Amino acid sequence: PIIGLWILPRMNIAVGPNFRFYKVYSSKTTIYGGKAYSEFLFIQDLDNVLPIGVHLGLFTHVEYELLSLDTDFFQANYDSDRFLTNTVLAGGGIRQQIGKRSSLNLTFLWALNDADYGIYGNPEIRVSFMF
Repeated sequence: PIIGLWILPRMNIAVGPNFRFYKVYSSKTTIYGGKAYSEFLFIQDLDNVLPIGVHLGLFTHVEYELLSLDTDFFQANYDSDRFLTNTVLAGGGIRQQIGKRSSLNLTFLWALNDADYGIYGNPEIRVSFMF
């Protein structure tokens, strides 16, 4: 779950928790933390730019994520059981309005500073519903 607000008619900010269960063969771990992001809707309706009958929006997305990882699972050299890693993701996406205040989003993100832990594939593809 993410909570956010529109700070400008075309720009939003949001924050939320992040939890993942990660398993590779017989090894497993939990990853948890939080994230904050901002999106800028630079085209609200593509049909206004190119009159082809397609009513999609295009947006940019920038995200900061702080995660707690298991030291043993990720074979990191730390004295504690868990360690923190941060990642900046950036990209863009397509927005389809499905109501006055709701949309279905398809987002493509690239990890700009992903450590060697293999948490993200590039691109990271997300499908989300906003209301």
